[in-house]
Amino acid sequence: VDAINGMGTYNYSWSNGTIESTLVGIGNGDYTVTVIDSLGCTDQLIVNIDCKKVIPEIITGNGNGKNDAWVLGLDAKAQVQIFNRWGSLVYTALPYLDDWDGKANEGGVLGKEYLPSGTYFYIIDYNNGEKPVSGYIEFIK
Repeated sequence: VDAINGMGTYNYSWSNGTIESTLVGIGNGDYTVTVIDSLGCTDQLIVNIDCKKVIPEIITGNGNGKNDAWVLGLDAKAQVQIFNRWGSLVYTALPYLDDWDGKANEGGVLGKEYLPSGTYFYIIDYNNGEKPVSGYIEFIK
């Protein structure tokens, strides 16, 4: 929050106890901030945070250092499952360590070989009470 048009320095008071102008490491929800300038003038603002998790839709297993692995930044309790177009599980991880690079660890194609290029489907279970999310990921090698 950047306060303007007041006098002197500003004091901030957030509903979560923070006294800085910036909140970091917060979750979704409503946060109220009260700003007081050096003359005692106050104003209040309610900020609604609704962070959508961005899930990449493509990885390339070409070893160039860009999009080589599926980076999701999940909590250690989250589980990831990846299925081929026939619904067969080809990859699973709990916890998921941002390391799926297009290789199977389940099913009939295990080891160092990449899966065929194509569309794969995922389920991410955050294991925190939220509904699991599903979608697709394109793998291009």
